[in-house]
Amino acid sequence: TIYWRVPEADLVVVGWTNVLGVNVDQLGQAAVEAARGGKLEPIKKVEKGAIDPAIVARISGVFELSAEMKAKLSKLPQELVESITTLEVTPTNGGVMIKPNGQSEVELSPLADGSFFNSDHQIKLVFDATTPGPISSVRLEQGPLKITHQRKP
Repeated sequence: TIYWRVPEADLVVVGWTNVLGVNVDQLGQAAVEAARGGKLEPIKKVEKGAIDPAIVARISGVFELSAEMKAKLSKLPQELVESITTLEVTPTNGGVMIKPNGQSEVELSPLADGSFFNSDHQIKLVFDATTPGPISSVRLEQGPLKITHQRKP
């Protein structure tokens, strides 16, 4: 479910679904944009990719928020920030499993663009694999949040 309130536009958008994989947040955002006269863009279809065991091995490990990222997140509730301080990435048969320190595990599947994604939670894990060796940082994207974790030494 979502509930978006835009007081300056005298607008409230409520959305809900009971269908897994439907991103009601994107639909709500589109409704707000339409109500404000914005141009609507089609929702991009997620293209599944093949598992690359070499990438999975390079991304596996424990990542943590840098001091800079913690500062950027300082306006969020402290409990939320504490629940994402570290992020463990482990391999699975179909992709990777992520485990933020204060939350449940979530399995992500590979996408054609090289990232990993979970449609139920609308979580995307993005990283740069162009340099050799272990992946040094990952960016967790969920809705408007884009949170970067650095590999823990």
